[in-house]
Amino acid sequence: MKEHAGGEPWIALEGAETVTALARAVLGLKLTPGTTIEEAERIAKELQAQVSGLTFARR
Repeated sequence: MKEHAGGEPWIALEGAETVTALARAVLGLKLTPGTTIEEAERIAKELQAQVSGLTFARR
């Protein structure tokens, strides 16, 4: 979980650098307006517990 300069939380998808096409990029999840830091932390922990990887494919 990260915070924008204005304090708005967002979730960085760390580990994405293992996907070569994304090695120099940052992937993030924008949360709905009004999401609290505590809610963002809970969401990030749940994603960490439930998501095992990231897939990227060009079309």
